[in-house]
Amino acid sequence: MAVNTSSATSAVPVRREVLVLLLCLLPVLGILFHRSFRPEEVLFSNDGPLGAVAAQAGHAWDNLRGVWQDLNWLGSRQPAGFLAIGYAIFACLGPLLYSKFIAPISLLVLGLGAWLFFRQLRFSPLACVLGSLAAALNTNAFSVSCWGLPGWTFSRSCLFLALAALPDSAVRQVWLRAILGGLAVGLALTDGFDVGAIFSLYVAAYVVFQSFTAERNPTKKFATAASRVALVAICGALIAAQALTTLIGTQIKGIVGMEQDKQTKERRWDEATSASLRKVEALRIIIPGLFGYRMPELYGEPVESANGSNYWGAMGQSPVTLRHSGGGEFAGVLVVLIAVWACAQSFRKQNNPFTADERKTVWFWAGAAIISLLLAFGKYAPFYRLVYALPYFSTVRNPFKFLHPFHAALAILFAYGLEGLSRRYLLVNATAAKSAILQIRSWWKTAPAFDRKWTTGSLAAVGAGLLGWLIYAASRNELVRYLQQAGFPDQLYPQLAASIARFSLDEVGMFILFLVLSIAVLTLVLGGAFSGRKAKWAGVALGLLLVIDLSRADVPWIVYYNYKDKYATNPILDLLKDNEGGTGAAKLPGATWERRVTAELVPMTRTFVLEPKLYFEWLQHHFQFYRIQSLDIIQMPRQPEFDAAYMKAFRPSEPGSQAVTAESLCSFQGGRLWQLTNTRYLLGPVGLLDILNRKSDPQRHRFRIYTRFNIVTKPGVRLPTTPEEVNALKAEQLTASVDTNGQFALLEFDGALSRAKLFTQWQVNTNDPATLQQLASPDFDPAQTVLVANELPAANPTNTTLKDAGAVEFAHYEPKFVRLNANAVAACVLLLNDRFDPDWKVLVDGKPETLLRCNYIMRGVYLAPGQHVVEFHFAPSARAFYVSLGSLIAGVALCGFLVVSRRRSESPPEQTATKRAGRN
Repeated sequence: MAVNTSSATSAVPVRREVLVLLLCLLPVLGILFHRSFRPEEVLFSNDGPLGAVAAQAGHAWDNLRGVWQDLNWLGSRQPAGFLAIGYAIFACLGPLLYSKFIAPISLLVLGLGAWLFFRQLRFSPLACVLGSLAAALNTNAFSVSCWGLPGWTFSRSCLFLALAALPDSAVRQVWLRAILGGLAVGLALTDGFDVGAIFSLYVAAYVVFQSFTAERNPTKKFATAASRVALVAICGALIAAQALTTLIGTQIKGIVGMEQDKQTKERRWDEATSASLRKVEALRIIIPGLFGYRMPELYGEPVESANGSNYWGAMGQSPVTLRHSGGGEFAGVLVVLIAVWACAQSFRKQNNPFTADERKTVWFWAGAAIISLLLAFGKYAPFYRLVYALPYFSTVRNPFKFLHPFHAALAILFAYGLEGLSRRYLLVNATAAKSAILQIRSWWKTAPAFDRKWTTGSLAAVGAGLLGWLIYAASRNELVRYLQQAGFPDQLYPQLAASIARFSLDEVGMFILFLVLSIAVLTLVLGGAFSGRKAKWAGVALGLLLVIDLSRADVPWIVYYNYKDKYATNPILDLLKDNEGGTGAAKLPGATWERRVTAELVPMTRTFVLEPKLYFEWLQHHFQFYRIQSLDIIQMPRQPEFDAAYMKAFRPSEPGSQAVTAESLCSFQGGRLWQLTNTRYLLGPVGLLDILNRKSDPQRHRFRIYTRFNIVTKPGVRLPTTPEEVNALKAEQLTASVDTNGQFALLEFDGALSRAKLFTQWQVNTNDPATLQQLASPDFDPAQTVLVANELPAANPTNTTLKDAGAVEFAHYEPKFVRLNANAVAACVLLLNDRFDPDWKVLVDGKPETLLRCNYIMRGVYLAPGQHVVEFHFAPSARAFYVSLGSLIAGVALCGFLVVSRRRSESPPEQTATKRAGRN
């Protein structure tokens, strides 16, 4: 049988091949995400819930030049919207359609990006289409897209685009393509942040590998590699200029624990490596549910609702945190099998289906996959220590992120394996028609030694799998006892440990089934049962097996909810969200941006005094959706040192060995913090009122009950009758109902400062620790004096007897633009109780003035006597944005140029001559 080892371009037209891919991928994604087409259904997203994206929807395009998040804490600077694939889709679709379809869209883009790369390698349609399906349905990419991180999936798409643009040196316009590859790397950084940075390292390694394999002269090798890597890096930095500038400013510079000295790195080691892959859990790559799939409690569901598919591994587990699993690691049994086959074939001495360069490329990606897996082990192996010591590598959180390039490399090896199968066993002359059994028998008699050894080894793998399954089943009782001690005790979850053990055993059985089927199909291919005209049936068989295997592992990550029910309002939310207050007699004064609400006694301690399950639901979803401003922080994994110092100044002394209660946490410092931050309302139990007045405001007792309410189940939800049923209630099944005898209350604090206030008394103090100490002192009255960290044009009026500085009111409010009308009766400082940032600019009567840093963390401006219009603008420098925009436009133009030039070069000579004659 003749072996075709050429890498000639497929004779199948590009349009037809793309159509085949879409006809395969779109129906699969449509079936998996069919509930997205229901009007009331929205896909669960942990890192990008509907409420959060809805909060930014009205400012999507404006946020390209910087984002100011105003709904939590005192406001904070966030990474800009960026010129990224995911953000462009969000800006075009709007929050609802984005939440419904961003996951399948990101997977579709990933499949198309992988197809383009395989097409550039001149692979057969079988390798291109099935390789793309393997990349798009890979559970690692699928799960993170469903979890709310489609940017990581888009970043992987850009990795494939970069690789597609980086051919070997024999291809024309190699330097232009290197530029294009660099621009793709920049997009990967912009969409994927640190995951994109990791991908960029692999692109750089690929460029070096290409240069070393293409050149023979040692000096020229180094020169070519260095120049091409530099070109890719420069172009990547240009298109990611905005992202890099913003990320350094918000995620690294001035962030707690981001210092690069040895002591800080060592202190952060446990935190930075908490999400490491245990070596035994690498089996999840081929057995998806061996350690379970996901944790239903992270989705707001009861622990028992997973029916034994609960994750019970150690990802994210540390002495102070519980396990966490927001992603799967399944690559597909068939994918791994054929990837291993490709690696084995690359060492074949005779009848090798790969060219010499392709063999080296297979070794490169195999090495990349192995290195990625070793680094993903994190704290469970010594390898991550080596890269952790490198400059700024400690700023990357969680070693499991190296599984992203691992799975990309595995998909590439799978495609190489399919290409090898096509060349050697499918695209050859078929023998006389025989039944599959007769064909295999005939083949076995004359099969090459390599194929015999592979088949024997495959059967041995099945035998080893069966033996392992039997041993695992025999250890079932020990597994149940382990699970009971590892977070699933029968006292809390009766029979759950046994259910998890049974599910894990079933998953091993499913693995063996798909292993047998994969080996059977592969053996038929090796035996020539699908050669010649039957090759298309090999594609059908392999495709069906691939899609079914991956889809079964993808389904558990798809979780939907009824957004109309989830975001349903109630009387308490109505009070907080409406500018004019709620209905009836009860009305909250002022607009929502003139007051903040809290239910956390100490910031960032998660000591919620309202039912935590319900309040965290409100904080993460409803407050965002209805734009209710809260002092409480949803998430701040990278805490700025500036904010950390402020929080620490108002944190009560540690309670020591005593129980942490509302009584122990309430303090004068807490009341002072609420006073300084315009936190006028607090949600908690009615009994908290007396404690607050005694401990947080002992002199004036300015806390009072505004309205009382009870926490009840929503209409249609059955009332619980046992403690177990109460614990099983999901947060979205609870709501609030106003009740004059309710156990909870919306408490009002009359001592909170106004959001904007004029002060004729100020003190200049450039010593930040002294300022914080003074702010927290009972002897200091923040309602009379403001502390300023800047020198002012007027003298310090500490002896003034003027008490009424004048009036100030809001004329317009947006997250990045505030206009105030002020009537100052004397020289004064206007204090705006929002977080200071040097990129905020202030105009007084249309003229730029100096932005003051007041009360350590707030914004302010000096005003002369008289009436003024004061405008605060959040205006970060736009230079990086325009650099990225210009680079993106240049990249699009370069793509067009390369496409046109390629079409011209591929035009038949006679056709070109005819066109020229026609012009003449």
